[in-house]
Formats: sequence, structure tokens, C-alpha cells
Amino acid sequence: MTSLRTYILNEAIAGSLVPAEDDSFIFEQIEVKLNGPYFAAFVIELLMDCAGWEGQAIRSFRDQNLLKYASLNIVEETISDWEAVSFFGQGNRLVTILQFGDTGEAQEQDRSEQVTQLNLVATAVVNNIRSCLRMEAVVGISPLRRGLAELPECYRQASEAVRWRGLYETHNVFYAEDFVRREASIRVHWQEKADRLVDWMKTGSKGVDVEDAVRRFISDIAPVFDTAEATAGIALSIAYRVYAMLLDMKETVGERHQALEPIVYFQLPSAAIEIRHRLEAYLIEAAALIRTSMDDRDHVIVQQAIAYIRRTYRNKGLKIQDIADHVHLSPNYLSYLFKRIAGDTVWDFVTGLRMEESRHLLLSTSKKRYEIADEVGYESPEHFSRIFKRFYGESPNTVRR
Repeated sequence: MTSLRTYILNEAIAGSLVPAEDDSFIFEQIEVKLNGPYFAAFVIELLMDCAGWEGQAIRSFRDQNLLKYASLNIVEETISDWEAVSFFGQGNRLVTILQFGDTGEAQEQDRSEQVTQLNLVATAVVNNIRSCLRMEAVVGISPLRRGLAELPECYRQASEAVRWRGLYETHNVFYAEDFVRREASIRVHWQEKADRLVDWMKTGSKGVDVEDAVRRFISDIAPVFDTAEATAGIALSIAYRVYAMLLDMKETVGERHQALEPIVYFQLPSAAIEIRHRLEAYLIEAAALIRTSMDDRDHVIVQQAIAYIRRTYRNKGLKIQDIADHVHLSPNYLSYLFKRIAGDTVWDFVTGLRMEESRHLLLSTSKKRYEIADEVGYESPEHFSRIFKRFYGESPNTVRR
């Protein structure tokens, strides 16, 4: 059964409670203080289609309720330093009402900083639910509004913000005004540019100056920095996409990724220009780290391939596919890496080893040509002789004489 506290708070955000002088008395009865005078709302949608260690859909009423209770505890712990009230909403939703005092003369500057803080806290909520429950959550954030009577509008805007997940499936935090100030085509425009940047980083950003590429990207998405309030969520969304790549590369990046944890790195910049500069610096550092890491990893892969070739080049059935399988790459990508790092194609390297060994056997043993061909991996002595002549410019018989 719904508790009285949950019932009254849901009635308040639904607009069913008519503002009256006894509002404070009603909230006192459920031990809730809503002094404001400014309020913002989080609407937290729990995505139970893929949750838990097994990543399965949560269907039973009991399990869904257990996850909601656990998630509410995580939310309350995450925002424990804030003046806030969290409670169960409809379906798989949780709702948090956050309160802010009157900021006086510094109101506009403080307000933009508070919006940035809201984005950071919402991101922390998502990360903590993901870490503890292996479940994704989406958070919609409303702008700050003054007075208890504005709670329904805060809830409506936060709920609308959650719906943007349908368009931006890689995002989990949505500040309402980030997604209503521009036409959808412009919003998709920066998203597509961010996708291209991440794809470029995944290639190791070869052949392009990192700083130039990042600065071009920042310049291309310049419209999102038009206002201070509209930038924090977008900047964090981009930063967390890049940070996810670093987490996937932990084996080669090591502990260096920790300095690029977005919440730590951004440290609540309050002005649009500061957020822009911070995002640019973040992306330059991350791209440089990814490039270095991928170079290190690529060299290790090529050395592993070379070691495997040295062990197996005498096998008649050796194929590039076998070598690629050994290092867990496609034959095409292995060929690209091998040529770039070793300077030879994979098969030229195999042939070189076979030719060196066959020349050594011709000069140091009395083995016949067909025996040497068989020993170094050729089915046919004639084919071996053709390759030998092409490689050394003279036939095996000439070398032996």
C-alpha cells in the first residue's frame, strides 16, 4: 500500500493539492520540509529491461519493487549533502525535489552554477545505480522555479526531459532546457558531430593533429555554448562517452584514466566559456591518452603476431587467418597494423623467415631441394624454387654451388 508520505508528495507534483495556508502543516505531518523558495525536480526512470548481473528483464512485481527500494536508497545516499526529498513515483520512476535558497544579487551567476551542479549530481545518481545494481537509469532535470505552486511544472519539465532518451540512446542525463531551446535538427547536429569525434578517437586518431581536431569539433558545436545553463549537460554527456572508451581500455591505459573522471575533472565550472574551455582541454587529454594507449597496444599485438609466426612459419598450411585468430583481430586489420609497425606485409615477413632458413640449410647441410622445401613450409619444390629465385635473385642450386 502507498504510504501517506508518498501519496501526498505525488499529489503535490501532480498539482492536485490546491495551495493553502495549511500546506506547511500537511508536510510537517509527513516529516517533510519544503522551504525553497526555489525548487527543481529529478525524474528518475529505472530501465528494468536489462538489469542485474545476468542482464535480464525484471518482470516480477516483487523484484521490481526490490530494485525500486534499492534505487531510492542509492539516490538518497548520493544526494545526502543536498536539501532534497526523494520518493516513489508512478511505475518504475523515482522523484526527487531539490530545494535552493534565495541567492539575492548573485542570483544569475549562482543559478547557472546550480544547474551545472544538478547535472553532475544526476550523473552521479546514474553511475551509482549502474555500479551497485547493474541497471541503467535515466534522469530528467527541470529548471529551477520559485514557489511550491511551481512543483507540478518542475515535474512536468523533468518528465519531458526523460523522453529525450528515445532520441539520444547513449545519454542518461537530460536537463530540460538543453533540449527545448533549439530545434531538433540542431540538437541532432551536435550529437552527430560527437558521434563522429568518438569514432575518430576509436581509430587512435592516426594522421591528424589531436588539438586541431578537437578545436574544430568545439568550434562546430559552438551553438550549444550560447547560454550557461544549456551547456553543462551536453558537455558532460560528451565527456562521459569518451570516458566510457577509456574504461574499456583499462588494460592498456592503466590508472591514467582516473584523472579524467568527468565529475572530478569538470569541478563545477559556472560560466559557458569556462565549460567550453574545460571540455576542449578534457577532449585533448583524452584523445592523446587514447592514441598513446592504442600505439602501445598495437605494438604489443604485432610483437605477439611475430612471435607466433616465428613458431609456425614452417607449417605448410599456415594462413594469415591463423595469425589473425591468434591475436584476436581480423586479417585485414592485422595486415594494416603489421605493415604500419613492422614495415612489411604479414606474408612478406613469413616468406622472409622461410627464405633465411632455406638459405641456411642449403649452405650448411646436404639436404635435397625437396627436403628443404618441405622443411620450410612449401608443398612443392618447384614453387619453393620460384619464390627463392624471386627473393634472392638466384636459384637454390646456384646458391649451393
